[in-house]
Amino acid sequence: MSDDRRGIYLILLGMLFFSIQDVLVRQLSDYASLTQIMFMRGIFGGLILLFFLKLTKRSISFSSSYPLLAISRVILFFMGFLCFYFALGKMELAEATSLFFITPLFIQYYQNLYLSHKLVPTAFVPSLLVLLAFCLL
Repeated sequence: MSDDRRGIYLILLGMLFFSIQDVLVRQLSDYASLTQIMFMRGIFGGLILLFFLKLTKRSISFSSSYPLLAISRVILFFMGFLCFYFALGKMELAEATSLFFITPLFIQYYQNLYLSHKLVPTAFVPSLLVLLAFCLL
């Protein structure tokens, strides 16, 4: 099997896992608190990651060359997933998931606004189409 085909299969598998996770969070949000759901996600994700690292014989290291950046990343990811899981519990599944997937559009906008990166014309048209499709939902 070629690397391209294997990559496509792995992307589809990852999307399947995230879809199952979204449905489980939506169903469990009526019975458990968000922090319990996030804790269990962390446990299962950590076990899967540990299994993957052992399977591929990679070393496990908790050190970082940039500890402040690593701590900031942990805090921001925690807050981001907390907000996403809260949205999954309160909104319709399709609306919350579509908001999650248009995040790259917001990133393009904010990088143009705050980092002075210019939006290339080849990214402008697809971004408009995605935004239009989101508005139709």
